Amino acid sequence: MNALLETLIQEFSDKEYAHAYIEENANLRLAAQIRALRLQRRLSQVELAQLAGMAQERISKIESADFDSLTLKTLRKFSQAFDVHLRIGFESFSQALQDFAELSREQLERPSRAEDLAQRQMQIQEPSAPSLERKMLPIQLPSSVDPAMRAALSTFKPDPNAMKVGEFRMTEN
Repeated sequence: MNALLETLIQEFSDKEYAHAYIEENANLRLAAQIRALRLQRRLSQVELAQLAGMAQERISKIESADFDSLTLKTLRKFSQAFDVHLRIGFESFSQALQDFAELSREQLERPSRAEDLAQRQMQIQEPSAPSLERKMLPIQLPSSVDPAMRAALSTFKPDPNAMKVGEFRMTEN
């Protein structure tokens, strides 16, 4: 893959070539993502066509990247059919190269709105112990602290099973 990226970086010095390549890749990536989302949701092309309000033949053409352009209206139909957020933006060419290198089915799949929000709610309500541990930083005591006090404080350790950030327990030395 590095050889391909190095070649593309050299070939992208030609502005016209770079834009044509990126445009074609955007079409292929969009087609692949529509197919990946359909398969992830275990939908047939007919079922997706019904959800998106278009003909099955159009779904087939889009999934095979047999299109010159898709309207924002069509992309919104897919967004609603898949129950996902539609994001459109501009990126640098180096980001496009990184996207090429990282392209996989997993990169194209997205959870539905309901699945995504349910998972996010669980993360908010039940933070895991490892995430709490990452937030706990060691306390650096000033050198002026009495050695006996320093020894006593060193026996307090963050409790990875604590429900609140900042709970401590005594440990054996």
